[in-house]
Amino acid sequence: MRLKIIVLLLVAIGVALVILNPGETVHKKALYQHMAGEAGMDGVLGDVAGDVLKGLDIVPLKYNNYFVYSTMTLQGDTVSVGFLNYARPVSWEGLKEKAHLLKLPGDY
Repeated sequence: MRLKIIVLLLVAIGVALVILNPGETVHKKALYQHMAGEAGMDGVLGDVAGDVLKGLDIVPLKYNNYFVYSTMTLQGDTVSVGFLNYARPVSWEGLKEKAHLLKLPGDY
């Protein structure tokens, strides 16, 4: 009986982790809010920028889903890590450097 409860609890935790794995839009919003904050648009303006830009592909980011956690990469470097429906930017200096080197739409 005790073993069944433990197994059931572990399965429930696993399912919860899969369900709470943040999606691509959560990662993009976190990254663009961080970029807005770095540009001096903290607070509400940064939140608005994150909401508006999360649906746009300004920077060629790649979403990687590992079922219980996820990452976002830019040209092979991890720029955000997500777990429990939360994404956090990492390796910010690498993202800034690569974002400046990229040709964005409209740049010639």
